[in-house]
Amino acid sequence: MNFGFSQEISEDVYSNANVLIRISEKAETFFEKREYGSGIKTFTIGIICVAPNFSFFFKKRKKYIKVKKQLEYDIKLDHERFKNSNEDEIKKMVARSVIDSLGIIEELEIRDFDLKLFREDLILFFKE
Repeated sequence: MNFGFSQEISEDVYSNANVLIRISEKAETFFEKREYGSGIKTFTIGIICVAPNFSFFFKKRKKYIKVKKQLEYDIKLDHERFKNSNEDEIKKMVARSVIDSLGIIEELEIRDFDLKLFREDLILFFKE
């Protein structure tokens, strides 16, 4: 499965952006040979972390394109917490937010996708 993260972040937290980039690169490698059914072939989670005065412009989106087997949705991270966190804290913040967001897949009722196995692998990925 093609899995990764995109990011929309404020300029004042660019110094922490490299942590998100590394997480995404490692996720792409970790999940590239894994399969969870034919329901999702490409899965992207957008990470939004912008200053509160810009938050209005960055609404969380969710989109599933059935014919392409493509799922995209966004999560928002707490800007101040992200800004003041070290690398380990950011990884934990992202892990918790991503795992907590998986209910979106259930809401969209995507057929032929082993969410339980994906969740287990995602937890394993963040532990590594």
